[in-house]
Amino acid sequence: MQKHSFKEQERQRREQEILRVASQLLVERGYANLNMDDLADVVGISKPTLYQHFKSKEELVSQVMIQSYTTMEEQISATLTGTPLEKITKLFRHIVKSRFGASSLNGTMDQETLWSVMRTNPIIQQRRQQAIEGLSSLVEEAKEVGEISTDIPTPIVVHAMFCLQGAFKDPGLRSEMASSEEKLDAGIDAVLQLFLHGVVPAEAK
Repeated sequence: MQKHSFKEQERQRREQEILRVASQLLVERGYANLNMDDLADVVGISKPTLYQHFKSKEELVSQVMIQSYTTMEEQISATLTGTPLEKITKLFRHIVKSRFGASSLNGTMDQETLWSVMRTNPIIQQRRQQAIEGLSSLVEEAKEVGEISTDIPTPIVVHAMFCLQGAFKDPGLRSEMASSEEKLDAGIDAVLQLFLHGVVPAEAK
């Protein structure tokens, strides 16, 4: 195992601290109000030192998002159990909470900025594609055990899940859902009901 020099270890420690503080400030202030001068002051470094690690605000936020994805993936891997459909619903809940919860990073960024960052970063695009492929595999497993109809193409099932998450993008709804964990859970339950059963009562089908 390669050992890093003290200087390299210190550089990595400082970079992690920058990312930690940047993530916190993004949640508290949002992307537009993230100031690189303030960030350097909170971390306790000079602005030139900050730019030695990250050449721009966009690069910094991209790295924060990549780290956020990594953390979410680790949490999901540790908790994803049950049948394929149970795993899909748990995954949906994880994703919505990570995007729109009170402490969500993505929920603080306007969607135009968010998509701009995602489109221009190949690592984020790769992570997104991996997530789609993993979800598609779960849908196929659910079809094999009869939990999802084989008549519905897998890409449509996956796309429907991402579209239903869009319900939480409405500013008013997002603000209400983020006001408490209970309201967010109730909102997620309602959207999952739409995904699993549609809007027609079971007795009317």
